[in-house]
Amino acid sequence: EVQEAMIKQMAAERTKRAMILEAEGKRTAAILEAEGHREALIKKGEGEKQYEILVAEGKAKALELIQVAASRLGSNALLLQYLEALKSIAQSPATKIVVPLELLTGFSRILGTLTPARSESESQ
Repeated sequence: EVQEAMIKQMAAERTKRAMILEAEGKRTAAILEAEGHREALIKKGEGEKQYEILVAEGKAKALELIQVAASRLGSNALLLQYLEALKSIAQSPATKIVVPLELLTGFSRILGTLTPARSESESQ
């Protein structure tokens, strides 16, 4: 009887230890899983941040290159684009065309550079 009670007590203690170990294992697994999930989210966020930075840097570089190219073209190239746009507008069935003053000013400047300078003897 005493021996049987001791055997039951030992079995109960083993069961108790097994349950404690199992609970601790589940707890540790849950903690590790949560930490892994947290680290994955952090890494994903860092990756997205780096992607956004690279995209912004690429756009900035593209705009910089466009600005350099536009500055090399100068105002005459812009005026040429205006004239080409005006040509396509004039070919449409519209009856009225509004020409910006800046275009006329630029156009007269271009004509001034293209027209040979008159000598004083020609103007008299």
